[in-house]
Amino acid sequence: MCEAADRPGYRILYIGDRRAGNSCLYCPMTGRKCNATHYIRVDFLEQVVLQEIQRLTRFASEYEDDFVKAIIGHSMQAAESERAIKQKTLDGLLARDKELDTLFERIYEDNVAGKISDERFGKVHGRC
Repeated sequence: MCEAADRPGYRILYIGDRRAGNSCLYCPMTGRKCNATHYIRVDFLEQVVLQEIQRLTRFASEYEDDFVKAIIGHSMQAAESERAIKQKTLDGLLARDKELDTLFERIYEDNVAGKISDERFGKVHGRC
């Protein structure tokens, strides 16, 4: 167990799966399979996140043009990815529409040719 867990005033986050008994596949200390329970102090986690935010803010202010280009590039990639997904969906829907048109034409032609009764054609036509 983490020694900080015994100290009053420290909030601890548990990392791992308590049910399985194993919290990680490999221990960073030994590089081997690990069966120990791992914890991280919340104050330490907050400190790391704050440092990363400060580092990103410094980069953005020192290299504003590069930062803006990187953000715009990321936004454009996300937009292109979303556009590709929507295009794929649209292509599928257009193919289905064409397939339905073909089926409707066949049903109409079958009715005209007398292959299906007027009553049956009316039922199918009424659903459309």
